[in-house]
Amino acid sequence: MSRAAVPPGGRVAAFVDLGTNSVRLLIVRLDENGSYTVLTRQKETVRLGEGEFETGRLQPAAMERTALVCKNLMEAAKGFQADDVVAVATSATREAENREEFLALMKEQAGVEIRVIAGLEEARLIHLGVGSGEDTAGREAVFIDIGGGSTEISVGSHDAPRHRASLKLGAIRLSALFRPEEDGRISQETYDAMRTYALDAVRPALDGFGDIGTDLAFGSSGTIENLAAIAGDKTLLTYTGLCTVLKKLCPMSLEERRQVLSINPGRADIIVGGGAILEALMAEIGIPAIRVSDRGVIDGLLVDYLSGFEGFLQGSPVPLRRQGVIHLMRTCRSDEGHAHEVARLALRLFDTGALAGVHTLGEKERELLEYAALLHDTGKIISFRNHQHHSSYIIENAGMPGFSRREIRIIGETARFHRKKTPSEKALIAAGLDRKSSAAVRILSALLRIAENLDRSHRNLVTDAVLKIEGDRVVIEIPGGCDLEVWGVRDALPAVEKCLGRRAKIRIV
Repeated sequence: MSRAAVPPGGRVAAFVDLGTNSVRLLIVRLDENGSYTVLTRQKETVRLGEGEFETGRLQPAAMERTALVCKNLMEAAKGFQADDVVAVATSATREAENREEFLALMKEQAGVEIRVIAGLEEARLIHLGVGSGEDTAGREAVFIDIGGGSTEISVGSHDAPRHRASLKLGAIRLSALFRPEEDGRISQETYDAMRTYALDAVRPALDGFGDIGTDLAFGSSGTIENLAAIAGDKTLLTYTGLCTVLKKLCPMSLEERRQVLSINPGRADIIVGGGAILEALMAEIGIPAIRVSDRGVIDGLLVDYLSGFEGFLQGSPVPLRRQGVIHLMRTCRSDEGHAHEVARLALRLFDTGALAGVHTLGEKERELLEYAALLHDTGKIISFRNHQHHSSYIIENAGMPGFSRREIRIIGETARFHRKKTPSEKALIAAGLDRKSSAAVRILSALLRIAENLDRSHRNLVTDAVLKIEGDRVVIEIPGGCDLEVWGVRDALPAVEKCLGRRAKIRIV
């Protein structure tokens, strides 16, 4: 399949996800080097599906306010000079008897053509969107999204679903079917009926999945985000925590639920319904905890769009961590050839150093060294002077997916100390590193310092570099014919010796 090239100067694309409860806008600029920049993200609650599930029709007031909001969002797209607008609608629109009337209204008043997508396509896009920001470490995972009118479930790797299903079961729909008391309180009897209804809808869909075979799960949607926040952890919601939250919310009046700090007040009337669906799914699949993602359909639209252009890794089988590193390197306009050459040399030094007994670090540290090498010059986008500090700041604040905070700090500090000063104990403590991580940074930064100097001319002259131990010294073997690189390494020897705790010398071979 041929892929288009991003034109010189880049391309701006706007994406619209029109859901049952809210509408989202994402505008990005695609660059020629295979990176993209988010220009704006916006979300507005419109309650398009309000009253639909009782009547089968979108209500006039809901259609009018949705058209008004979308008109404003299209003005934003024009302001950013969007070349393309990709807009989709989900459950509320696809099920409405008067959907053609609504689509015509959107075209006339908001100036946007909406494509209505099927439930299975919605599940695919959610999978792509969430998977583009959550690291599965090569495992398959369950992806769950609870919308206002439907719930999508899929199972697969981060880049593709193996099974998917869409249920006519959502937070607004279920809440409309089971009315609370006049003040909004939900009795135990009503909640039990909601949960039973949800289970009856969930079980046939899950039967088609067979043995899911994983307990790794990701949940998206405002409902899951709010429930996790109430439980006390915005990133992870346990099944036990979910049940505790629901027992707390059911006896509350609607006004009391609106006062709960972690609930969006506009979601207070439907959050128990969404929670009942999630509880049924977690119980039936056997999920002990679900990781919370803020991504969804709109991010899947972006991944799908990027797949049509050359150079983009999003949506590919390339591991998510590597995708994030390469994307950051390209976003910062680093010299890719130099970055990859430094990474090659750094890994060669790491491997030969391990065999010689220069260090005892393992595969995890090796991976972090490679990423530090790829990102060591990102700070040049700010200023060449002291760019190692800028690189460290960018790495530690870029929000690359799939890394722990400790790993990000090790990558950032390794890049920070690839030139000039060596990592002092005081600096590493200030960076929040423990003793083991600090020891790793000292060794990794020494190897990166050598590798950087071995491509000082940016001409890929050094074919190989080997570390050896001779007596009490580390020997750095370098081929001849690259004087500038040899001088660079010779200048770096005092810093290398300090980091490795050994005397060092160069041997030309």
